[in-house]
Parts: sequence; C-alpha cells; structure tokens
Amino acid sequence: GSGLGLPIVLEIARQHAAVISLEEARPGQVPPGTRFCVRFTSGVADTG
Repeated sequence: GSGLGLPIVLEIARQHAAVISLEEARPGQVPPGTRFCVRFTSGVADTG
C-alpha cells in the first residue's frame, strides 16, 4: 500500500477526540500480531 491508512485514521481520531493505542498479541494468541485500538468518547467533537 501507499502507507496512508494510519495517517488517515489519526486525523479522523484527532477530529473526534479519540485515542489510538497499540496492543501486542499475547504469547500463543491466534492470530499473532499487533492490534490497533481506536476508542471514541461519547459526545460532540470540536470541529474547529
């Protein structure tokens, strides 16, 4: 890919006061890898 996915998600998260975190898979977890979590707060976003 062109590598635009995470910057787009970051901008959307920023506009909606969301938090992005990374969670590593636990040993033996299937499928293995890293999980990106986006948590949105309730309420109205400040659009500027």
